[in-house]
Amino acid sequence: MNALTLILLQAILAAQSVVASTPIGSVLRALADWILYLQGQGIAGAGAVAVTGSGTLTTAQLANKTINFVGVLAGNTTLQLPAIFGAEMVFTNTTTGLFTLQLKDVANKSIFLLPNQSKIVGFDVNGAMRADQGSLVLARALVDLAAAVGNNDTPIAVLPAGTVAYQFSMIGVQNVAGGVSTLSVGGNAARDDLLVGTSVPTAAGGSVGTLPADWGTAVNATSGQAQALAVDTPIFLRNVVAGIPTTAGQVYVQVVARVISDNIA
Repeated sequence: MNALTLILLQAILAAQSVVASTPIGSVLRALADWILYLQGQGIAGAGAVAVTGSGTLTTAQLANKTINFVGVLAGNTTLQLPAIFGAEMVFTNTTTGLFTLQLKDVANKSIFLLPNQSKIVGFDVNGAMRADQGSLVLARALVDLAAAVGNNDTPIAVLPAGTVAYQFSMIGVQNVAGGVSTLSVGGNAARDDLLVGTSVPTAAGGSVGTLPADWGTAVNATSGQAQALAVDTPIFLRNVVAGIPTTAGQVYVQVVARVISDNIA
């Protein structure tokens, strides 16, 4: 990774840490994951931590927040991390030897790095790895609401098994003309487990999904997150048209989710 790409990655992670719980924060995290995926190598300019065997790392060793592990491994190796509070770290295993590098946190949870593998790891306010590590899914679609009277379903995406949806919204793009549209979003038969039936935002730019009253039947009332899906699940927007057919209208649908990784153990 060249110096310019490193600067870009670090800027993205810095911005993401400020807006982590918002939709734009999710997009920034996905972009950073994508950059690392394309690189697939050690990061030039990162802090280098020499590894000769299992042991305990210090806060000072990890001050860079972007870490290349270097050295020659003679076997699978475990490193104990100190408490890292509310940060996003980038770890890259550039050691030689075909062995796995295990990183263990203060709560005894672990991730594993294969040779030449990079991972972005988030830490919570207690200094431990967040449980919601894993690949991001960003599903979005612009849906035309001109439709006949009755139920009209438009596919948005297929969310894979193990996905937790944690942000879902609709933004009005064009006002509805003709009949009355009531919208919901979900993967269940009623299409309302993410967003419940609601009137279309009445003006372009109006949004639905930020308030608990908008949340669907599968959304936890405290966390605002939907439960993990047991199977691959198609997600639809349902447009229920009443009175007469709608002749115009558009809405932008977005679902941000995370496929919970099994590498936090």
